[in-house]
Amino acid sequence: MDKHRRSHKDHGSGFEARQAARMRLPLWLRFLMPLMGISMILALTVGSFTLLWSLHQVLHPEISLRAISGGAIAVMIFPSFFGALAPALMLLNLCLHSIPPLRRIFEENSKGLAGASYDESMRDLRKLAIVIVPPSFVIALIGAIAPWAP
Repeated sequence: MDKHRRSHKDHGSGFEARQAARMRLPLWLRFLMPLMGISMILALTVGSFTLLWSLHQVLHPEISLRAISGGAIAVMIFPSFFGALAPALMLLNLCLHSIPPLRRIFEENSKGLAGASYDESMRDLRKLAIVIVPPSFVIALIGAIAPWAP
């Protein structure tokens, strides 16, 4: 029982340490990062939906975007969104890491924080992508193929 409490406490202090590190970032960067993350996620989602819609049009040219069922659109959009989360954050990390002044800020800020370095965060996001992307892709592909369509 004590081991469980200790690991929970360690997790909490790690969260607090990461929050403190975020608060040390310049104000403009603290506001810009979430906007960039949301933009990347939305861009990958829209790109994915566009590709899936193109496939749908090849397979079902008689169905327009206005005539398609809401279920088929949902089965293409929602998995695309969830499947885009980890790759978008990886892409954002890569973009931010490729700018030397920002890389120095992030490296200095992540010193002493477990899981906060570029390599560790990319490894964790890669693990998440391996779990989330394949099922999301399969479900979105089912929506694009729409076997229930006429």
